[in-house]
Amino acid sequence: MWSGDPAYDEAGLPDGVRAEIARLSALVAVVDEVLEKVERTWSASTGIHVADEAQSFLVAAHARAFRCVRAIRDVSAWPRSDAEHAFVLFRSLLSLVALSLWVGLSDDPAERSLRFKQWQLNSARKRRTMLGEWVQLGIDVEPSQVEQLNRAIVAMEAAGVEGMPPEQQLFSALGLSNFYARGYRLASDHAHFSLASAIEAYAEDIQVGVLDERKVALHNPLPGLSAEALEMTTLTYGLFLGRLQPLIENDVAPFVIERLAEYLDEWSGR
Repeated sequence: MWSGDPAYDEAGLPDGVRAEIARLSALVAVVDEVLEKVERTWSASTGIHVADEAQSFLVAAHARAFRCVRAIRDVSAWPRSDAEHAFVLFRSLLSLVALSLWVGLSDDPAERSLRFKQWQLNSARKRRTMLGEWVQLGIDVEPSQVEQLNRAIVAMEAAGVEGMPPEQQLFSALGLSNFYARGYRLASDHAHFSLASAIEAYAEDIQVGVLDERKVALHNPLPGLSAEALEMTTLTYGLFLGRLQPLIENDVAPFVIERLAEYLDEWSGR
């Protein structure tokens, strides 16, 4: 059965690459501890009291974030170390964190209700656009779906509900501007296949003419960049769990920060 991951003789790799692999492997072990603790704490939970739909949305985001972090861990670990797609997933995690916290974290029930309706309106508009595009492509769409969406959108707009603010504004409102500037922007290069991202697939400069396929890497493990993606993922996840403390009581957030600090103390500067 095809495993999908090439085998490497680590002893033959340059010292710098082997050091990056060691750092990445240490971080993967930390993430494994975190995910195991989250799963164990979640399984032992006796129930979470949610006051409204917005808080219920936030709890659902908690579960989705767990799966996203697990996926980033899997693509980052050596020997795959697929840093490009680790950053794509990290961008999804950042969007999930910003959106869910903005919708469901306010202490004001009226504010939570309003933001939840804004999210509903935004989602309904996007779905209506998608269904319209499907119809243009000749894909069967149940007319009642479009009619139901239109009625819901008209009702919300008539009630004065506005669309959601841009993502950058969400990050700013939550005090996460640094995460947006560093993580979101960097990950966008990989999500949108920027020129820099494309060139990374080449062992040498892009050339015109007959292309030697051996110069284009099907497997392109980048342990150093994968560690960077996983470090930002772990920090973001720890912050998210900490913000959820009033709703989902657990001791995971301090554990994440403690283990990440220990890891950075040991590996920073190496």
